[in-house]
Amino acid sequence: DSVGLGKTISAIGVIKQYKNQRVVVIAPKSLTTQWRDELAQEGLFNVQIISLQNRSEIEELQNVDKYTGVGLFIIDESHNLRSHNGTRYELISDWISSPHNEESHVLLCTATPINNSLTDLTSQILLGARGDQDIFTLAVKTSEGQVVTRSFYEAIDNIRKRIQQDIAQGGDNLESIYQEARITLEPIIRNFVVRNTRQSIGSLTLPDGTVQKFPEVKIQNTQYQPIDTEIVISEKHQKITGYSIEQLADTMDRLIHPMRQIDGLITVG
Repeated sequence: DSVGLGKTISAIGVIKQYKNQRVVVIAPKSLTTQWRDELAQEGLFNVQIISLQNRSEIEELQNVDKYTGVGLFIIDESHNLRSHNGTRYELISDWISSPHNEESHVLLCTATPINNSLTDLTSQILLGARGDQDIFTLAVKTSEGQVVTRSFYEAIDNIRKRIQQDIAQGGDNLESIYQEARITLEPIIRNFVVRNTRQSIGSLTLPDGTVQKFPEVKIQNTQYQPIDTEIVISEKHQKITGYSIEQLADTMDRLIHPMRQIDGLITVG
């Protein structure tokens, strides 16, 4: 879901279905306080919230698994784990795949499941699927016109490779490949992804009968006068536009970060 559409609130609704089960929320450090506040408002105090950046705490929590496995993992901003070669990805993947957590479920929350390539999506799905590429298969048509069964991972990876190859050869077939990609992705997204938009949410009726809607977006053009590009630093200095490329390059090469400047200072105390 896009920013502001209530991913955290939706996830809390899922948490409430896991009564008397262990729930772990893995989120970026900057969001852990928000998660604690939101859960406290809902009266949920038995959820373990952990920073994605805190490796030692993650490893400590894994020791509890031998006594009580995790019923539900929630990974917030899951696009941070879009690379299956990353150390954090491996750490979380190993935790989810632990024999103690064979019955656990995984909920991934993100506004941007795809950042750089289609493999971003497959990596996140594989994280929740414990690396099982065959958890979902579909029929796809090969370049020779044959219909074969492939895992969702193979199907998407094949499209990614074809796009790269076509771009390298001039990109003449990109449009047809993109159309094929949409057909291939549709069942995969339908099987794994729940997506809300402003249009699908529409309005919300509160317990007191009040109806809340998203504000109507009104776009207006604003006229402005362009600023003179010749900005004067001071009367005693040249205008910025008066410097040559060589002078600017030489100055930039000699700039030192303020933190590096204090390295040579001696602190007297």
